[in-house]
Amino acid sequence: MSWLDRIDEREARRVAKAIATGAMETRDLAEDHLAQFAKQARAVAEPRLHEAADFVRHEGTAVAKAAAHQAARASRAVRADPIPTIVGVVGIALLASLLLGRRRT
Repeated sequence: MSWLDRIDEREARRVAKAIATGAMETRDLAEDHLAQFAKQARAVAEPRLHEAADFVRHEGTAVAKAAAHQAARASRAVRADPIPTIVGVVGIALLASLLLGRRRT
């Protein structure tokens, strides 16, 4: 091996070491930027999530009251005349048996 080959090997090692160092610095910078981005994203999203939770809590109560009112109306209607309910339940059962039944060949 000539002295020129050794110089090329040393230069290649030096370049490889510089590339490795640059890659590690890039990784560290990327980690820092990602952590900063995650912190900013949380700062933006967290208040909106609290607003959404408050809205759902408020509207959920209203929906529950409306559903309870409808259920009370339905129960009064069934007590007054149970025949349509019975016919409906039997119809749904027959439809379900047709749709979910096995084919017989």
